[in-house]
Amino acid sequence: MEVNATQGIMQAQQSLNTNAAKISSKSAMEGKTDIIEPQVEMLQAEIQYTASAKMLKSSDNMMGTLLDVVS
Repeated sequence: MEVNATQGIMQAQQSLNTNAAKISSKSAMEGKTDIIEPQVEMLQAEIQYTASAKMLKSSDNMMGTLLDVVS
């Protein structure tokens, strides 16, 4: 499955929101739910977000270089 930088950022944000809700849920607060898995998934989302942002920045730099060459 191919994911572009913008999609990667949006997916990471959705994952962060979902897992933050799991961690802050009533059952998690009462100790009825394991919060380790959502925490690990949040770390994975952070890595995905960072990688996607770097990919977006690289794409922007390449476009700028291309425009400089064409000018």
